[in-house]
Amino acid sequence: MTKSILFFSLKLFFITMLLVSCGGNSKMTISDQYPEPWKDANSEQNIEIGQTLIKNNISGCGEYYIRPSSQNTNEYLVGCSSDGITWKYYLVWPKIQNVMGPYIDTTIQKPR
Repeated sequence: MTKSILFFSLKLFFITMLLVSCGGNSKMTISDQYPEPWKDANSEQNIEIGQTLIKNNISGCGEYYIRPSSQNTNEYLVGCSSDGITWKYYLVWPKIQNVMGPYIDTTIQKPR
């Protein structure tokens, strides 16, 4: 499978999941799919996430925290801030070096 087909498939999957989660019938919340607590960026896993953000030209992430997916391995919700006050959120797949977002969601508890 080529990278473009894989990227398209992941994008389509995420959009589908987003539409399903926005509907009233879905019971899975962000906290269900990406359980707390936020983890700080100090492990090898987080280095891979940082490298993926850089490769995808994501800026303004002087500080970031992660929450691994409870449903999919190697998928993370990343809370990113340049000032510690305003947060943007990204979905990151470090193994395939893909990022989706930013998402600004006031329902997500800030990392700190």
